[in-house]
Amino acid sequence: MEVYKFFYPHFNPLHFSTPLRQQELGELSQSAVLLRRALEFAVHRNSGLERRRVSQEQLESALKALRYIERILLSVEDAHPGDSDQDLEQLASERKELPGWKSWASILESELKKSPNKPAKVA
Repeated sequence: MEVYKFFYPHFNPLHFSTPLRQQELGELSQSAVLLRRALEFAVHRNSGLERRRVSQEQLESALKALRYIERILLSVEDAHPGDSDQDLEQLASERKELPGWKSWASILESELKKSPNKPAKVA
C-alpha cells in the first residue's frame, strides 16, 4: 500500500500545514476496507487448520477492531465539509509527478475542469 506515503510529513513537508482533505480520508477508508478483506481471508484460512500458529480468537478480535476502524473512518469522512477545487488542484499537483499517479492526477484535473463548482472525488 503506497497510500501511507501521503500521510507522513517526511514524504511531503506540506502535510505539516495542510489539513486533511476529504479525498485523503476516502483513501484511508478504502485502505481500511482492503486490510479488513485481507484479514477476513486470513481468519478463514486459519480457521480450517488443526495446528494453528496464530490464535483464531486474536485474529477475530483484530477483525472486529478493523470493522470498527472502518466505520469510524467512514463517519469522519462523511463529517468532512468537502474539498474545494483549490484543495483538489493542490492534491493533483502534489501527486502528478509521483510514480503511478500521473493518470489519477489527470483524471482529477479533467473532472475539475468539467465542473468547477462541484467537489470532485476520484477513487
